[in-house]
Formats: sequence, structure tokens, C-alpha cells
Amino acid sequence: MSDDNKVPGNNPLHLCKGDHAKDVLKITRVDFDPNSPKHGSSITISAQGQVSSTIAKGAKITLGLELGGKKLLDKQFDFCDVIKMVGQSCPLSAGSPTLSKTIQIPSMIPQAEYHLTINAVAADGTPITCIEGTTTMT
Repeated sequence: MSDDNKVPGNNPLHLCKGDHAKDVLKITRVDFDPNSPKHGSSITISAQGQVSSTIAKGAKITLGLELGGKKLLDKQFDFCDVIKMVGQSCPLSAGSPTLSKTIQIPSMIPQAEYHLTINAVAADGTPITCIEGTTTMT
């Protein structure tokens, strides 16, 4: 993966392959604290970006998680439900939102390398953003 597509910040993320010129959300920074998550502890994810136009109800986020090339999760979520969990309202207006969420990682999660993909699309099919990355759970 090219460093040109690296998401700025302390994280293992890159933009997904493809053209991102029409993405509604331009991610300006994402920080993982710690960058290498540990099972049984917490991780705080902070993100900043620039939203070019309102993201209305009906948008979807697809979360994919793989371990050793085997798909563990491929699930779609309502965009509004997700952003409400990080203190934002829906619809999400154009502007420069900052999001932060601390997540407790269950101790039953195996120590391994995981590949994560997050793809968000507006109700009309307009791309919001797509990011992916590989991280090692220690």
C-alpha cells in the first residue's frame, strides 16, 4: 500500500484502493492510543475530518474484519446510529467534526494480526469514505 494513501496520525490505516475525489469525508487525522491494541485493555480512537456536504439519514457503514485471510465479520451498520455513539447528531452537517471513543477490548480476543475495512456510503450511493488497515493484537 502506498504511503500516499496513509491516513495521517498514529494508526495503521490507509485509504482503500480507488479514487477518493468524490468522498464526502476527507479524513485529516486518526490516532489510536495505543497504536498496537492489547486484548483485555482499552483503546481510544480519535478522528478528525472535513465533511463537504451533509450526510443524511440512510447512509450505511460496512465493517469488515479478517484474520489470516479468513473473514470474521462483514456487517452493515446505520451511519446515524454509529455517529450518535461518538457524540455527533444525525444528519451530520458539513464542517470539521472531531470524534473520540474509548473501546474495551475483550480478553477473549486472540493475539493475532487483523485486517480491518470500513466503507461508508450515503443513501444515494455517494462515497463517504473507505479506510483499511492491518493491526496486531498483542
